[in-house]
Amino acid sequence: MDISFVFANGVSLKYILNDTVTARNWLDMMRKVRPHHMSRSEENHRHGFASKELIKAKVDQLTHCCAALGMPKVELSLNHWQSWQTNLNAIHATFPDILKSGVNNRLAHTSNLLIHWLEYELANLFDNAEQYLFNLDFNHYPETYNLAKEIPSNEFNYFSTDIDFGVLNLHYIYIGRHFLEMCNAWDVTCPVAHFRPQWHHNATCAINFSEHQPQELLNEKMQQFYRARGGIEFFGLDYNHPRMAKGFFKLGQLENLHKYTFERREEMRNLLKESHVTHWVIE
Repeated sequence: MDISFVFANGVSLKYILNDTVTARNWLDMMRKVRPHHMSRSEENHRHGFASKELIKAKVDQLTHCCAALGMPKVELSLNHWQSWQTNLNAIHATFPDILKSGVNNRLAHTSNLLIHWLEYELANLFDNAEQYLFNLDFNHYPETYNLAKEIPSNEFNYFSTDIDFGVLNLHYIYIGRHFLEMCNAWDVTCPVAHFRPQWHHNATCAINFSEHQPQELLNEKMQQFYRARGGIEFFGLDYNHPRMAKGFFKLGQLENLHKYTFERREEMRNLLKESHVTHWVIE
């Protein structure tokens, strides 16, 4: 099972899918969705490649959104890294309730996308996270969102936090937060009702171009966060339970991934940093 993603600048990347029920279901969904179903807004498709000037513009846009919606005040400083995540956590915690209120759903969705976009960009800017990805988001059309299927219980072992260059994975489809997202944000503001591990998927996915993060350090951080947030009393599941769904579900990997040296990975990121996915070809 193969799929190739084609970018606006002519780059085409082929991915070899894993032999799982989930990957087969996902591929069937990709046959049904069309490029116009995919959200390609500036803050919802390309992550990790932004300039400091664009980040500043998006902070200003989020400030406007929050003021219009009555959300917590944006107090992000692009010269100070310690408080930005805490501020974003406080804003994000209000999003589900504001969305339910129906005050301005379009503006509320934009604010949510901006928060997550900024989490990637500011982590790169301040913490050298080296996170880069393209998100193919099909969550904004009912006919594509509702293609969702349950992930089989015997395939939860395909969830991984080791999401590096060349990995193709499912992306999150719920309103809420999954465990890795909460941990990376060290989000102790998120109420228990907002914790939603990913047990379903639609065609929404991510193509990753990130550099490797030490997994031993990340696992230690995740265990610390699990305990700090309240353990099984908060999450309702043991830390090692498969249905915690820590990380993202791996669908497959880039063809000839072993040939991508650091220099070639950098070259690819530079080629794609201002591009976008136009369509895909299933073989």
